[in-house]
Amino acid sequence: MILFDLVVHVGTLISIAIVFRNSLSRFLHDSFFGFLAAARGDMTPKDRLFVKLTLLGLFSVLVTGLIDLPLKVYFESVFAQPVLISVTQVITGLLLW
Repeated sequence: MILFDLVVHVGTLISIAIVFRNSLSRFLHDSFFGFLAAARGDMTPKDRLFVKLTLLGLFSVLVTGLIDLPLKVYFESVFAQPVLISVTQVITGLLLW
């Protein structure tokens, strides 16, 4: 089951990277040069924006990981219940519709 989840998530990641390759490339480029400008000490407002967005993104990944560590067993037990997953998927679909 873990292999299936891994393959599905990697496939999703690759498809998103392909669709948004131009935007991702531009974002990574601007972030990299924003950090270089920060190291040199001559940041423009654009550099500040991309450094801030990158740091906020990394911070959100860290917080999500820290929340998951103590609650992992609970999340696994909740997501092992097909009826609950079905109901929440229907609710999400209705909210998005």
